[in-house]
Amino acid sequence: MESSYILANEFDPSYCMDAKFGDIIVDDSGYRYDGAYFIGKNGDHIINPDNSKTCHLSIPYDITQYLQDASNKYKYISYLDIELRYDDKLIVENIGEMDESLEFRYFYSPEEMMITIQFPNNKYMYITETTGMTPEKVIEYYEGTKIEDSS
Repeated sequence: MESSYILANEFDPSYCMDAKFGDIIVDDSGYRYDGAYFIGKNGDHIINPDNSKTCHLSIPYDITQYLQDASNKYKYISYLDIELRYDDKLIVENIGEMDESLEFRYFYSPEEMMITIQFPNNKYMYITETTGMTPEKVIEYYEGTKIEDSS
């Protein structure tokens, strides 16, 4: 089940009648993805978070929290980044099984083929898909960021 773009001129609701969970509503009169939004689980509208602040499409956790293979759902959509669950297929295949209780945030950028992990202390780790990463290495890196904070 893939998502689709629905072009809406000034968000005329008649354009969006067939919209379903995860679909992206794009105002074709705007600039790039400025004002784009997603259809949420209960039909609510979730504004494009635009993590880069450059009017690019960022797929939010409000959508991906319900998916276990989010990047596959959006494989035909051009986006800058996507926030993933700790147990998303892409995370498990490239890092391994992570522990939800760590409260890390995971982002994937298909253009850069890079996973970014945001730690609770707002430090980041950047992982390319070919680095041979493991959950133990991620936790070790995180522990190192906590030592840096205390010095």
